[in-house]
Amino acid sequence: MLNKKQTLTAEEAAIQKALKELPQVRPLYFKRPDSEKLFGVPPRVLEDLAMKKQGPPYFRRGKYCLYAVDTFEKWVTENPVRTSNDV
Repeated sequence: MLNKKQTLTAEEAAIQKALKELPQVRPLYFKRPDSEKLFGVPPRVLEDLAMKKQGPPYFRRGKYCLYAVDTFEKWVTENPVRTSNDV
């Protein structure tokens, strides 16, 4: 870590620039705790939906519930939230 008085060398600056330009890798699967960071859906909501058998499909791997990103996104678009304004 650099403090405010330190400056980057030309090589360090070039490395940081190159790292920022790398494409972001999209995960294929995610765990429930990551749902809020990735999609804005709290993990507790997914837990509640799973208990009611109403949520998106998931896989169990040991103690983890894994959601496929593509399947999750499809489920979200096919199951919009209905509000009183929609009635």
